[in-house]
Amino acid sequence: MQILGCQSLSFRGANLPPKPEKTKAKQETQEREITPASDIPRHVFVPKDFKIRTIPDFIEFTPAKTIEEAKKFAKENLLMYQYELTDVDCANYVNEALSRYYNKSGDKTPVVSQALLKPEEEAGLVTINPSRSVLYVGEDDFKNIDSAIEKFLNNDTVNKRCQNADETCDLTENQKKYFEFYKAGAKGYAELPLKEKIGFLLFLRGFSGDVVPNNANGKMAVPDGGSFWIINHEIGHKAHCDKIGPRKYIDLNADFRQCKTREEVKAKFREIEPCWEVALKVSDYASSRPVEFVAETFACLQNGVKFDDDVMELYEKYGGPKIT
Repeated sequence: MQILGCQSLSFRGANLPPKPEKTKAKQETQEREITPASDIPRHVFVPKDFKIRTIPDFIEFTPAKTIEEAKKFAKENLLMYQYELTDVDCANYVNEALSRYYNKSGDKTPVVSQALLKPEEEAGLVTINPSRSVLYVGEDDFKNIDSAIEKFLNNDTVNKRCQNADETCDLTENQKKYFEFYKAGAKGYAELPLKEKIGFLLFLRGFSGDVVPNNANGKMAVPDGGSFWIINHEIGHKAHCDKIGPRKYIDLNADFRQCKTREEVKAKFREIEPCWEVALKVSDYASSRPVEFVAETFACLQNGVKFDDDVMELYEKYGGPKIT
């Protein structure tokens, strides 16, 4: 057909050769939906025999003797694909904490896929990026934990409250162990294994900051998050973010972005939350802002701590994840 002197035109694709038939190999591959918890796109072409790796039903933890052993354990049992830790004691602490969490919770999806070294400007022993499942570990901070314990031992408020803690507080069996160690002068704490050092440090921390009675008899129940409290705290951030979604999680921090000091953060929380004092039943740090309240409560619940109804109501208000 001639149109204004042009050559014959055809519809797009009309003169293309016919598409080849699917090969037998391609026919054996089909599109199917896989768990969105994996790192693979939701809809992909996968072989019929494809299997998604999940956390083992039970992880038997044995302390590694070398950092190579620790990395191998993390990749094979905790399903981490990037592991930057170089200190074997620190690596063992992280690996044991995560192993205990998976064994207790039954969670089959990795909550931490990478363990990276924490930037120097970041505070705390560990921190997490909840949307990326990245755990940042401060190895230098772990090595300097003795100085943190010494600081609490020289704190007047901590010493005043610890002196008669067996009379004024409802201590757990774990806390009674640390209390007896404290009453004996805390001698030799520098020789304690790392997880016992952290357990003792967290025991002392429980007597610092603001506190309120947490039960009917007026005694103070210092929450016991156990030696792995700090790891479970970070997992709490991840679980919280997963439950309410990244946008709502970020929005919970919106009121605190202009705060420059911890005191300003706590003051803002007390301004926007009428029941802020309830958070003190968990810990002083829990009273700083909603996401920290949820993470602190989550960590204690993971360790079997029972809270009053008002604590759990505030926990549910902010979308705290369920404990299995």
